[in-house]
Amino acid sequence: MDESELPPTLADAEEIDADPETEQAIDEALEDYAAGRFIRCYGEDEFDALLASLAAHPHPRAS
Repeated sequence: MDESELPPTLADAEEIDADPETEQAIDEALEDYAAGRFIRCYGEDEFDALLASLAAHPHPRAS
């Protein structure tokens, strides 16, 4: 997916270098998503990091 295909909400999203704890939270969330479980973010920073990661590396089931 290129930037022109992003939903308007993510049009200005940029890739970030997340700290290891945030990367782990993102990995766990993606595993939960792949298994059909919901995603829970404990704070705005984790949520922002998850959105940025999904925008930068779309998950096949996140469409």
